[in-house]
Amino acid sequence: LDKISNLLSIIKNEKIDILIIVSHALFLKCFNKAYFRKSMEWYQNERCADNCSIQLIEDSRYIGYIHKNREEKVNKHEK
Repeated sequence: LDKISNLLSIIKNEKIDILIIVSHALFLKCFNKAYFRKSMEWYQNERCADNCSIQLIEDSRYIGYIHKNREEKVNKHEK
């Protein structure tokens, strides 16, 4: 939690246009919960990222994970 608190302080006090976090999925879940002030229910229901996942945050909005095989999943649902 100290690392998350430190990172949140930096984000709050500095003008940061782009932030890239390379970390374990558990840290990202904890960071998202704190940064977006999500509930414990959200935290428990949010899945952990896959290896090498990219998480998208735009304009301080949580968008979710971008999957390397996203097109395959989208195409399967469209058929």
